[in-house]
Amino acid sequence: VQEKYVQQYGKHTFEAAVKWHKEYFNDVVITGDSSKWARSGRLTRDDVFHLNAISLYARNNFEFRRLSIIPIVRYETIMLNKVNVLANATNPDANATDFNMLENNFDAFTPGINIIYRDINILNSLLEIYGGAYKGFSSPTTAIAFNEVTNGEVTPAVDVANLEPEVSFNQEVGLRMTNNNQVFNTQLSVFNTFISNYYSPARSQAFQTLGTVTMNGVEFGINIDPS
Repeated sequence: VQEKYVQQYGKHTFEAAVKWHKEYFNDVVITGDSSKWARSGRLTRDDVFHLNAISLYARNNFEFRRLSIIPIVRYETIMLNKVNVLANATNPDANATDFNMLENNFDAFTPGINIIYRDINILNSLLEIYGGAYKGFSSPTTAIAFNEVTNGEVTPAVDVANLEPEVSFNQEVGLRMTNNNQVFNTQLSVFNTFISNYYSPARSQAFQTLGTVTMNGVEFGINIDPS
């Protein structure tokens, strides 16, 4: 479910939205006892996952002649839970469908800003200078969210799941140039990204120890149309 609001006032534009996302996932594994082509077998895993996520953002595009300033703020809260149905089925103390439920809840506030200065005439071309900085985050998937972190070490959770999202800080500055005769256009940018609480090399995998990653780079592209 998503609702969006846009308001134009003068040359400026305000935009805001709120979104609610819900998921249900039942992870069932049946092991064939006779052969790998067996159509029935022994139930070896039965986990039920629920996810609820609420996010909202607001941004404003301020236009001052050639200059655009676009600040944005975003907030998201995510609620995850997991129930081991197979374990509950053999536990005489289980008295409800959510018995021994594991939970992992977290939220994040991620502001950012973009600045663009355009229409600079140089060498029969229009030059645009842009830059931006923002905070980002990546929430754990259901495959690895239910882990416990103790002194930076990641282990499967028994009764407490406290793995938090990866958090990044990103900066970029660049130039775009478009030839007035449309013969070519080009772009050059430099960027820096710093990630903390780094835990996931792939969607369903997690490192045993949390870490940090710093990435720096240069991007260049050119498109030429001699016709």
